[in-house]
Amino acid sequence: MKKILLALVVAAALFFSIESCMQNGSTRQDVVSIDGTWIVVSVLGDIIDDPSLMPVITIEDNSQVQGALPCNSMHAKVKLFPSGKGTVHFDSIGTTKRLCRNMSVENAFLEVLSKIEKYEVESFSGNAAELLVDFQDKNGKSLVEAKKMGDNTTSEAISVLHGEWVIYALGADTIIGQITLPFIVDPASESISGHTGCNSFGGTISLHGAHGVTFPSIAATQALGDNEQNSRDSLIISALKNTTAWSEDTEGRVKFSDSLGHTLFVVER
Repeated sequence: MKKILLALVVAAALFFSIESCMQNGSTRQDVVSIDGTWIVVSVLGDIIDDPSLMPVITIEDNSQVQGALPCNSMHAKVKLFPSGKGTVHFDSIGTTKRLCRNMSVENAFLEVLSKIEKYEVESFSGNAAELLVDFQDKNGKSLVEAKKMGDNTTSEAISVLHGEWVIYALGADTIIGQITLPFIVDPASESISGHTGCNSFGGTISLHGAHGVTFPSIAATQALGDNEQNSRDSLIISALKNTTAWSEDTEGRVKFSDSLGHTLFVVER
């Protein structure tokens, strides 16, 4: 009788042990992946109203993150579920050191990034096709909210081109010099805006795969300047209308070119 009871106890122990292992093994399967490109829409509960100030981060293999901040680029390591389901930690955070005119959102984002310990993923504005991730501190306080941009070949373009630039050169050799000409690209809202030195311009941006880009709708004000200003204005607008591709050089500048590969204009942070 004792042997039978002992066998039943051992069998029960094995059953609960197997069930426990099965439950533990399925925990990570329930964790929503945060791989992909995300655009930050709020920091510390403050909605970012200006799309050009929204940081864009791309998470790869749930372990590495590359980011395009409004002024600088960044990188970091990601540790997914270090403390269990729905937990995350960012460390080894590094950025370039450019200074721009408006860095309040960028600084706030970097300040809270290392404090993130939890996350929740939900549908954005009730649309199941769009996801919103809420990154929180250890107490569940919302630190950063970001909208999923989707996984496609335009992710690199979104992360690189997004933000505020200045026009550095027209053509391959004509350096603008001391004149700062703002050029703001926002692939998230498919828009661009800027200044030619004499006139303001704006329009739409259309991304085609990894390095294809066009500006299909460009409009500018019509103020008249001196001959040099008028010539520069005309060159900038013409360059925008003829752009078909972009590429990034080793110094972080972005070159826009036409269908024949001729450099039309170059921008830098």
